[in-house]
Amino acid sequence: MTKVSFKVSARTARLIGRENIATSKGAIIELVKNGYDADSDVSIVYFDNRFSDIPEGLGVDGFDDLVGAGFDKTYLESLYQKSDGNYTIKDNLIESETKSFKSKLAKLNTLYIIDSGEGMTQKIIRDHWMTIGTDNKALNVFTKSGKVKAGAKGIGRFALDKLGGKCEMITVFNPKNHDPDVDEEGVKTDFDGYRWNVDWEDFEGDFKTIDSVEADLIGIKVDSLKTKLVETLPDLDLTKIKTNEKFQYGTILKITDLRESWEDFYVNEVFSDLEVLVPPKESGTFKIYLYSTQDLARYGEVEGSICDDFDYKLTAKADTNQNVTITVHRNEYDIETIEPEFFGRNEMKKAPFRKKDFERGYWKKTTTFSQLLPGFAKNDKSNVFGDIGLFDFTFYYLKRGSSSEDSRRFHNRQFNTGQRREWLDKFGGVKLFRDNFRVRPYGEVKDSSFDWLGFGLRKSANQAGIAKKRVDGE
Repeated sequence: MTKVSFKVSARTARLIGRENIATSKGAIIELVKNGYDADSDVSIVYFDNRFSDIPEGLGVDGFDDLVGAGFDKTYLESLYQKSDGNYTIKDNLIESETKSFKSKLAKLNTLYIIDSGEGMTQKIIRDHWMTIGTDNKALNVFTKSGKVKAGAKGIGRFALDKLGGKCEMITVFNPKNHDPDVDEEGVKTDFDGYRWNVDWEDFEGDFKTIDSVEADLIGIKVDSLKTKLVETLPDLDLTKIKTNEKFQYGTILKITDLRESWEDFYVNEVFSDLEVLVPPKESGTFKIYLYSTQDLARYGEVEGSICDDFDYKLTAKADTNQNVTITVHRNEYDIETIEPEFFGRNEMKKAPFRKKDFERGYWKKTTTFSQLLPGFAKNDKSNVFGDIGLFDFTFYYLKRGSSSEDSRRFHNRQFNTGQRREWLDKFGGVKLFRDNFRVRPYGEVKDSSFDWLGFGLRKSANQAGIAKKRVDGE
């Protein structure tokens, strides 16, 4: 009897990764999570997308730069007309010509994803980064600092293939957080980091198996990742990046031969996706920055869904003993316009309705799961309460609008209706966060999972106000 081993074609392995990462935006998010898993407190997404749009005009230097980048001079002269030493795009180009030129220009753009984490040694690159479907994140759930890892299990590097045809990685590792760096034979090296290069087109080809595809791995000597970062991206102002590590260690991913043009419209979509990916800034410790060379001043820190302009905010913190501390922030009223006699009523002399309670702006209550759901614990045969564990909950209530008559009558605080509606359109819904990242698709705007708790259905089933008496059957 002969035993026969299974083989995986290189192209199949590549397609498996692509199936797990559906969109380019999802690929960027996956790589940002990898930075988080490397114990970085910051991730930078940097689009060098100056060639995302066709230049309407070029000076001699700009024209020569395109020639130097590989464009045939005769080809460019078929697209531009020269006048007074400058080149202007011809206005009689047909759609196929402009589309083809734009596609060629996109290849000159570059996407960088940077973190200030612990970096990777040669052994980690070989055993984990280069191993497809590794169970490292499944077995080693926590990072060295105790965070729960957020990235995909062993297919994250295929996010690079989703974004571009080639990738160069520079990683500088922290020797204090790793075993001594050794080569494939176990011999200790004196490198500070590595440069790793891959061409994803090497995965294509008849009868090519995954073990026949190789990437270049070169040891480097460098004093810090920051040195490489300044060399690579001199326009990036590192003084604006808030990180405790100062880029002594970490990783730079340089993705070229991009598969998307990354015009500003699509960059803005990525920025918006990252805004709803990270938790409210008030509870997050991981920062994300995004920059675009088309307009370096437009973007910056992705601040998440922090909201200061609310009517009410309820926060709840549960501990392992099923105790819950609830804080209600009240910001709806303009206290100064309420007549003093109002607070003299008997009903307004008890907490949390006293004037000083309104002026303080919040009140607290400590309770338990059993008090919140009376009688449930007696019938909790599945130990639902015991399985809940630690969690934080934040609920915002914002009115979309208010008439001047209502504001006068109910002493409501004035607010900007347009800004509120914009915030609600982007961040509304019930969203779940686990270990500093949002669990998708729950609460995804314009998605079937937006109202995953069915609040809209319950509202339509009973549209009566709170004052209506309950009747049988409701």
